[in-house]
Amino acid sequence: MPVRRVPGTKGHGVFAIRSEVDSWLRSGMPRASDAPKVAVLPFFNTGEPDQEYVSEGITETIINALSRTPRVRVMAWSTVRRYRGPDVDPRQIGRELGVRGVVFGRLIRRNSFWQVSAELVDPQDGAQIWGNQYARPVVDLQTLPHQITDDILAGLGVRLKVEERRHLLPRVVSNPEAFDLFLKARHHLNLFTEADLKATMECLERAVQLDPEYAEAYAEMAHCYTMMGTGYGDLPPREFFAKADWAARKALEIDDTLGEAHCALAASGPHRGFDWPFIEHELRRAIELSPGYSTSHAFYGTLLSGLGRFDEAIEELRWGAELDPYSVLTRGNLAFHLAMAGRLDEAEEEIQSAMQAIPNHAGVLCYMRGVIHERRGRYPEAIEDLQKVSGVDVRHTIPLGVLGYVYAVSGQPEAARGVLARLDEIAARKPVSHFSKALIYAGLHETDRALDCLERSYEEKTPFLLFLKTYPWLENLREQERFKELVQRAGLAD
Repeated sequence: MPVRRVPGTKGHGVFAIRSEVDSWLRSGMPRASDAPKVAVLPFFNTGEPDQEYVSEGITETIINALSRTPRVRVMAWSTVRRYRGPDVDPRQIGRELGVRGVVFGRLIRRNSFWQVSAELVDPQDGAQIWGNQYARPVVDLQTLPHQITDDILAGLGVRLKVEERRHLLPRVVSNPEAFDLFLKARHHLNLFTEADLKATMECLERAVQLDPEYAEAYAEMAHCYTMMGTGYGDLPPREFFAKADWAARKALEIDDTLGEAHCALAASGPHRGFDWPFIEHELRRAIELSPGYSTSHAFYGTLLSGLGRFDEAIEELRWGAELDPYSVLTRGNLAFHLAMAGRLDEAEEEIQSAMQAIPNHAGVLCYMRGVIHERRGRYPEAIEDLQKVSGVDVRHTIPLGVLGYVYAVSGQPEAARGVLARLDEIAARKPVSHFSKALIYAGLHETDRALDCLERSYEEKTPFLLFLKTYPWLENLREQERFKELVQRAGLAD
């Protein structure tokens, strides 16, 4: 079914959206605060190391299936993947994640068969709630997560209607090799490097060649293209977002019930123009279809923050962080947008908690902490943190833009120009959004240059234009007529 555009939204101010989608979901987005919470841990591969992608892929497939029902809350893969190995303690996991059930599993390949054991354990006392043994031919592996998902729900006392179960478990792929390639693609995607993203795309392209109706593969392809458009690729971002848009739409033509595909379509949205009501519609639809998919909550919270709807944004971001407490995306976004909302005490508390929970990502989280320091006027501390993150990862140049801004407003214009020079140096090797430069020129009070960079950002279709009205670093531009006209063209006028 083709994706349906929300009628009657074009031309309305997005800070007070009144559209069909509002009445559609006014009764409440899917929430499951009273549903049982479960953690499905990475299945332990007791066979060959080169089969690790299979155990990871089976686990993630089960998690994604469970995320499609509001009757349970399932912890995200990016949180549970830290609990690897055969000797993890369910009681410790229960304390750390607050779950009602912990799922363990083991896989071993014996010639042409997979032998699998799985159990659901009560973390309160370590007692087994349910356990089972499975055997599947290698060519029939994809039916295994279907069966285990059913058994987990039964063990939790959750009974689904026929249509609910059909939504949870996607169709069996016609070609077993395509499913194997899909699992390999997910493994590479989770490694999060430029080389692995390219390997992801190679696997997914082969998978859809083998099965042209593989909707989940197209959805994953869209997600991968979106990541490549945020600094992990060597093409202009708008080209990657165009590819993401195509792949997401292809997935939805095949199966319009895939929440992940609606989320991917929303993420590629600025490529088509800045139609924020349409993007909001797609994110709401994604959450309706997969209420436990934390990425949709993170993206929707970010959108709401950019639209100035901060209370709604924080609620959505907190929901995503509850499902995925060890993710930089969910925890960092929550702290950042608390700061954008002016709730600095809460932002500081959240970033401190996140840095304790995810110490191996402290470098990235330094960006959010640097923003909080900047908002409090603690410029030396802000510079120290922003210098750390700019040395860790130059794929994302917005932290460099904020660093240059802080240099400028703290009386260090030459240092600010040094950051501009660094952005030019990076731009000689790969595409760099002019939005980062606009922040620095705004800090230097070089208004025309800042506005020129924002105009270039509009031409680039950068998604950061969403924050024209809410990023505090653009405050001294907002009374300029050119800025007001840009706000209008970007679909952000009141």
